[in-house]
Amino acid sequence: GGAHIGTAEPLLEPGVARALYLHRPTARLYWTAHGSHGWAVRRAYLDGEVDEEVPHLNGLSPHARVLCATIGGNGTLSVVYVAVATPGNASLVALVERKNSSADASPAEVSVRTILKKVAPTALAVAGGYLYFTLAVNQQIRRCELDGTRCALLHSFADAEDLPWAPRQPPPPADGAAPPADAAAVALAERHALHPPPPRSVVGGVAADRVGARGLVWADGGARRVLRSDLNGSGVELLWWAPY
Repeated sequence: GGAHIGTAEPLLEPGVARALYLHRPTARLYWTAHGSHGWAVRRAYLDGEVDEEVPHLNGLSPHARVLCATIGGNGTLSVVYVAVATPGNASLVALVERKNSSADASPAEVSVRTILKKVAPTALAVAGGYLYFTLAVNQQIRRCELDGTRCALLHSFADAEDLPWAPRQPPPPADGAAPPADAAAVALAERHALHPPPPRSVVGGVAADRVGARGLVWADGGARRVLRSDLNGSGVELLWWAPY
């Protein structure tokens, strides 16, 4: 009845690859890699087959990354969302592939659409006809319709928004750590222990689920916490936090 540990098996040799993304419904991996025309988005199935450069998604910067992918229309409509972050060109683009039948090997129509301009989301989720995305630079969470219109600010962490901060404790000293060298350092350490500075939010991953309440969940790496709210931004709750 013991657990079986398998052996590692190489599937792909992508070279210098960045921003790996797994789309479970289609069992495909997406990543960015350097090609003949600069950085490009590539994809392959989980068994390593059909390793290909995604059409029309080349000539990108090394910071471009696939954030999310969706499939609908009974398997005939696929959308891949890519954040583009180059000097003077921050945007969110969508690769739309349409098939006549879900059984077709290749799409009948392929197009690339610019959904958002002047912003390159950090993370993105799709639910209920909306895009939910985080912006680490702006310290915000926003919601837009699927075509990028009617955007709304759900949370802003640059200001002192009233969110349920977790109690913060100073980290325990390491075993055998040397004491501070002088009295000033001792006084500073004592002040931080009694009144730790407020954390700076760094919003990252986001997930959205339109079933049930509190369907918007996001990670805050700066404050080391995970929070959730309703999809309209109300009713914020704290789910998890680091003890220090």
